[in-house]
Amino acid sequence: MIGRNIHRNGMETERCPSCGSSEGNPVLHYRDVPAFLFPMPRKAAQEVIRSDIDLFGCATCGHLFQQKVDQALLSTIYVHYYQYYPLDDHEALLPHYREPFQILFGLIAKTSPRLLGGRLLEIGCSKSENMTCFLPYGFTCTGVDPSPMAQEEPLNREIRILHGFYESISLPEKMDVIVSRFSLEHVADLDLHLGKISSDLKDGGLVFLQVPNVSYYLLNRQPFFIAHEHVHYFSLKSLCALFQRFGMFPIAFYEENQPSIVACFRKDGPKVSIECMNLFEYLPAYQAASLAKNREIRAILATENRLVLYGSGLLAFWVLGETSPEELHKIILVDDHPKLWGRFVPSYGVEVKPPSVETFFGTPKVILSLNPFYHDEVIRRLLAFKVPCGVVTIDRDGVRQWDIDQV
Repeated sequence: MIGRNIHRNGMETERCPSCGSSEGNPVLHYRDVPAFLFPMPRKAAQEVIRSDIDLFGCATCGHLFQQKVDQALLSTIYVHYYQYYPLDDHEALLPHYREPFQILFGLIAKTSPRLLGGRLLEIGCSKSENMTCFLPYGFTCTGVDPSPMAQEEPLNREIRILHGFYESISLPEKMDVIVSRFSLEHVADLDLHLGKISSDLKDGGLVFLQVPNVSYYLLNRQPFFIAHEHVHYFSLKSLCALFQRFGMFPIAFYEENQPSIVACFRKDGPKVSIECMNLFEYLPAYQAASLAKNREIRAILATENRLVLYGSGLLAFWVLGETSPEELHKIILVDDHPKLWGRFVPSYGVEVKPPSVETFFGTPKVILSLNPFYHDEVIRRLLAFKVPCGVVTIDRDGVRQWDIDQV
């Protein structure tokens, strides 16, 4: 079952890739996790590789990381599985991720006249249209990405794309700004990566960064938030520790109770001390909450003959991981994304269907297994269907059950 065992101490320490401390210890163990966490065609979903994920934690800066990275598995994920990635665009272009980044970027760009007409590099740009948001600020943009989408012809002459991995690309000139949106958590060798960023950036140049915020997941006690391709899980404290090791210091950030961290670092800027919580203090509470949620969701699974999961995200994987193979037949999975309809959840073989009155009719409970950002919208849709049912939400305080008329 996914994410049930949490270990502390008892093994040799590992060097932290963020702050460099030797205070790394195994803290989280996830067993038999599918290598791809998005619905796939039936055959691919049945054959997807499963493997354990062990996360180490740094007692100094709170960074979580995979100590042993299976490069062959990562290659399989990117080369074979990512063709089924359901989003045509960069993850950063989803509204609740895009808007905080654009606000912070705009505020700094508008108040830094020296950047106007400067050179901007985006690492992991996916495709050229994802960089058009930088053109109104006068930047000439270069993108680097190994994705096949990066080989498409740029839509604007102010944008050029270099196809390949960033570490293998030689740039002819230094950059005024480097952008990395939801890329750094995938990088196996942070020393090599940050060393190149520092080398490619002008003195006084800026790095704008966006990464998933592990503080949000732990403090909100999300029972499942990991993926094989995510080698690192940053908090603001560990992110600042990493960049400061390479002479880049924070000048602005936005992260409190947000699913991602948006931050700006300046090369050779003034040193800044960031006092943040140490996530190790929250691991015991996270462990206790996870075990309690496991018990609560299993009790629901045991007492119902039919359940609908609304949303095919990480929470759906967690619920399916707590479901015995003999009980999978009682699970109906729906999602609003048409591209997912008719696909199957890797390893579990549950088909994704469109939401409809017929789907919900006769269903006593609907488990909201999607990002809380969408809960209000989904509940409005359920009310419009006028089908009596209970709603189950999974949040910081546990697994909660509601009658639809009380939500």
